[in-house]
Amino acid sequence: MTIRSLRALWLTAVFQALAGCGGDGNGHPAALDAGADGDSDADADADGDSDADADADTDSDADGDGGLPAQLELRTISPDHGPVIGGTMVELRGNGFVGQIAVRVGGRQVDPADVQVVDDHRVVAVTPAGEIGPADVEVERDADGSPAVLDDGFTYDRFYVDPARGSIAGGTRISIIGAETTFDAGDVVRIGGSDATDIVWISETRIDCRTPPGTEGAADVAIRGPGGDHDLDDGFLYYNAADPFGGGLGGGPLDGTMNVTVLAVPSFMPIEAAFVMLGVEAGTYQGETDANGQITFSGDDLTGRQVLTAAAEGFAPSSFVEFDATDVTILLFPLPDPSDGPPPPGRYAATVEGELMFFSDMEVGWSNIPDPIGNEEKIAYVNTSKPSIFTDPVPPGAGSVVNEDGERGSNGWRFSIVARPGAFAVYALAGLLNNDTGVFTPYVMGVARNVLAGPAETVQDILIDMSIPLDHEVVVDLVDPPPTGDFGPDRYRVDTFVDLGGEGVIARDDSIARERSGLNSFEFPWQPPLDGSLVDARFLFVAGIHTGDNGNVPFYQEYNPFSWRIDGGYTEVNEAIEIGDFLGVPTAVSPPFGGEVDGRRLAWGGEGATPTFQNVIVQTLDVPPAPIWNMIVRGGVEEVEMPDLAAIAGLAAPPSGENMWIVWRQTVPNIEFDDFSYIYLSPEYASAYSADAFLLTFP
Repeated sequence: MTIRSLRALWLTAVFQALAGCGGDGNGHPAALDAGADGDSDADADADGDSDADADADTDSDADGDGGLPAQLELRTISPDHGPVIGGTMVELRGNGFVGQIAVRVGGRQVDPADVQVVDDHRVVAVTPAGEIGPADVEVERDADGSPAVLDDGFTYDRFYVDPARGSIAGGTRISIIGAETTFDAGDVVRIGGSDATDIVWISETRIDCRTPPGTEGAADVAIRGPGGDHDLDDGFLYYNAADPFGGGLGGGPLDGTMNVTVLAVPSFMPIEAAFVMLGVEAGTYQGETDANGQITFSGDDLTGRQVLTAAAEGFAPSSFVEFDATDVTILLFPLPDPSDGPPPPGRYAATVEGELMFFSDMEVGWSNIPDPIGNEEKIAYVNTSKPSIFTDPVPPGAGSVVNEDGERGSNGWRFSIVARPGAFAVYALAGLLNNDTGVFTPYVMGVARNVLAGPAETVQDILIDMSIPLDHEVVVDLVDPPPTGDFGPDRYRVDTFVDLGGEGVIARDDSIARERSGLNSFEFPWQPPLDGSLVDARFLFVAGIHTGDNGNVPFYQEYNPFSWRIDGGYTEVNEAIEIGDFLGVPTAVSPPFGGEVDGRRLAWGGEGATPTFQNVIVQTLDVPPAPIWNMIVRGGVEEVEMPDLAAIAGLAAPPSGENMWIVWRQTVPNIEFDDFSYIYLSPEYASAYSADAFLLTFP
């Protein structure tokens, strides 16, 4: 059985909540994939309707005079800056926001699916990609065509920080990702005026470091050194408790007082009268939340690691297991509505048009590709980078295939492709296609960097110089990967990506290797040198083991059980890359697969490295599944007990009969479980994760 369904729903809901409370929770696009299901572009409104209230689509009488709506005005936008790749969740304030409202930033349309009319005075939108610097913000009312403009209302920053917030104690591991930046190995990073530590220069467009201690609130980020001056006002947010936007754990070790906040996803609103308890037995600290969704427990014995559970009518219970933190913000996942809601709004694609330029010894032609033999032909394939290794690819369309005898332009051979709106690179692979076997052998490559496209926009005149030789080979050796098993996993896979920083990754179908035997060395010929237009690029690898043949799908869509390791930042590939530190595949201990739960206890095993945390989800077998319980468990703990909420609090017991439970183990580098934030549920932050699903029966 596959595990994608409920965890995908859970993560989508969580990240919709995070998007609605300050971007996507990490400072980069809210449209990035929320989890390993690869299903991006989730609408921020839970019912899939872009309207935030029941009458947002109606032409209400905003000025109350019984006539036309009030004059359309746009006064402010908050936040007023964000990365060039787009994806910043902003609130527009003004007057006359009734009916359908179109939004443009820097002349680029905001996808209608990313515009929500909250009321007559507020619109929430997600910025498109844009050029560095100030941009006008425009709104237009569909009912009468009324426009309003806020000159230079939004500024596209040269770089952004990911994650964009962390504890005042410092020590948060962040990536600083730029566009057209000139970061240098000798640069220093200052956040709130203090020097960051553990600085690692990755490329001219990326620096990793650890935040210094700071004071609560927004802090400026400055980079100084040989690479020049780079500044970002309010680029990082320090908090003094649990993540105020992402939820989770914080506030330092528990010392007599615990502050608990219970919030609903995806609304992120407080849940009043939620039942909260420590431990698993009656008679422990317990009570109900107030109107703010909060409750405080105090006592001299409140120290050390704890188990906390929250539950409420209409929501599945949720628990944190084995944490030591003063402040807890716990999210509850709503039970599904049995009625089908409206489908989510469609999205607009972009179009990119341009030409492939082949030059060899000053001659125009495809002479840097060997002459065809037999039934071979010279051919090129054009595509775009994708935002993340976890983002589903967009089919580029028929115009992505270019033949040597194809249509010519003034500079080369024409192409036209479909693209996901945003900031990306356009690349092409050219080589020989054997029409008998269907095998394509690439020989040269070209890349056009820093292409920007908005929804429904056609970008023209993109010129790609097809002069990068694919003459490098990369070898990847797996060190102590999880073994195969009779019931899975049963095959290994390695994917090679070219990481372009803020422009995403180049993902090639011919850079995927699979192996069913015990041979754990994988060769990848036809790779580019990382110089020229790829001088700031890095190789990134995803290696692991999965179960069954799911066809030609991205690695994150392979069947469970699986274990994946993510390792990047490589420039030197002259020697074999060794990838280890895999997480073992989880196994069911109690109950065994299909067995009956003994006293509400779940236990599992897992070899290999110790994860940062584990996400244990109990769900029904319905389609779609309904959540029964969600647990966030400290790494190394392999047993949990669900409190008897029916006896203790009069809440519903788990449904009797056959159900399912999922164990998801994940390593996030350089964070401690006691500083957990829900943003880390996304495998975007993971260096390793593994998972499996099992049947169980409740009496």
